Amino acid sequence: MRHRKPSSLAFFLLLPLLGALTIGASDAHAQNAITGDVFAEVDDLGGERVLGGHAFIPSLVNEFALVTTSFGALTAFGMQTVSLGTDNVGNDLGTVDLAAFDEQFQVGIRITEAFGIRADLAGSVGVGADDKSALIAGANFAGGFGLGPVVRIFGTDDFMLSATLRGGFLTGAIISPLAFGNAILETGRINRGTLLTNVSQWSVAPALALAYAPMEAVGLQASARLNVEATDAEGQDTDVSTSVDLGATLTIDAVDLFAPVALLVSYAAAVPFGDDELQHGIEVGLFYSGLQHLNLGAAVASTIGAEESIFYAQLRLAHYW
Repeated sequence: MRHRKPSSLAFFLLLPLLGALTIGASDAHAQNAITGDVFAEVDDLGGERVLGGHAFIPSLVNEFALVTTSFGALTAFGMQTVSLGTDNVGNDLGTVDLAAFDEQFQVGIRITEAFGIRADLAGSVGVGADDKSALIAGANFAGGFGLGPVVRIFGTDDFMLSATLRGGFLTGAIISPLAFGNAILETGRINRGTLLTNVSQWSVAPALALAYAPMEAVGLQASARLNVEATDAEGQDTDVSTSVDLGATLTIDAVDLFAPVALLVSYAAAVPFGDDELQHGIEVGLFYSGLQHLNLGAAVASTIGAEESIFYAQLRLAHYW
């Protein structure tokens, strides 16, 4: 699923909840500081996402190397701008500006210490953001799912290298600059009704992912993924696109210093095969780190390319067993 962009309001709405959790856990952490065990109250629960004493936080921009059992939900609010390019005489066709909402559910099942299955289910809706947008009426809807294994290749107390594979399917009505431009060429006039095109998209994405904790307060993640997508759009030939997606994530946990809060910073680059432009992604978030079995936080992120820009805020909640 392509994510949409943000209202930073979502981030501020979560801050009181994070504050309440921080205060509620302060006494437990004061006791833990004496014993030196940050997670004394949850010795086993959630331990699958801990390496070298660091509880790793999954990022949306790269694959997660750890084999875990979990259930989580992600809610995203955002803004998306799509350039429609120019017509056959060079006139700028403007942009489509969308306000969007995404909801995603994620499940992980750890079958053995070295093998697990992951699945996700997602849906999104986008509407014209203002009267300057070429799309000022109607909405686009999309839904999809993904499924695949994760296999640990090598691991130590503070390092893990894994292979992942995800197959996915997406269907719905999406913005199609190509169909919009073709309609202009055929009719000689702009028809907003041709902006949305019904599509079905299959994807497969094998990847290598690693996680490393040089110390309890710091976690490093990285992944390299080959992403292949086949898209069937109404009235168009099947389009197959391939890219190599590279991502890196740094997490810093201040739980031993002053508060059970972890900072996540991620960067990703999608390097396409062919003539498509390089896409960049950035993600920054704050997460509650007082309980290793709970992943709760908020993040802001953006994806920037030549034809499309997406900015969004997200709320995340996941439980680990």
